[in-house]
Order: sequence, then C-alpha cells, then structure tokens
Amino acid sequence: MRQLRLAGITGSIRGARGGHVLLQPPDKLTFGCIMRLMEGGIELGCSRDRKAESCAQLDDCEVHKAWLSLQGSLDSVLESMSLNDILKYEEILEQHNSQVRGGLS
Repeated sequence: MRQLRLAGITGSIRGARGGHVLLQPPDKLTFGCIMRLMEGGIELGCSRDRKAESCAQLDDCEVHKAWLSLQGSLDSVLESMSLNDILKYEEILEQHNSQVRGGLS
C-alpha cells in the first residue's frame, strides 16, 4: 500500500474507524498503473536467465518478436481496465453467485 500512498492514489485515516481510502476516482486508475506501482509491472520475455540485450541474434529472433507483440497486447489490456471496471465485475459476480445460491435453496 505504501507505493499507492506515495503515488497519491491512496491515503490513510488513523483511529478506530480509520483505514485506507482511495484519493483518485476509480475510473481514472488503470489496472496497469496499479500493477506497475505494486509489482513493477509484468514483463514477458524469452528467458528469465538471460537478458534480451545479451542475445546476439535478437534482431532476427522470431520468438523475441512474438514476445514483444504479446507484451504490447498485455499492456493494452491492462491499460484498458480501470479499477471501476474491476469493481463492477465484482458486483456482477456477487449478484450471480447470490442468484445461484438462491436457486439451490
């Protein structure tokens, strides 16, 4: 949570009724932004053991080109999803689950 607080996304309130609060509108916060702050982002690549820069055949490597394409797609998806989208999905899932539980009674 520290990273989110330092970025001005969350704040904290002290006391018995305290906790963390969101300082930015959830529709303005992308999942990609949160992932970069919390985890440093998600980087796809050929090998965990070798850096792509050390590969002598990098410019001609079709696998590397595929990973770059996948990385671009992943980044686009993460940037297209807002925190608000995720909260709405959670509400829809809760409604669905309560309907399923109600049907099982």
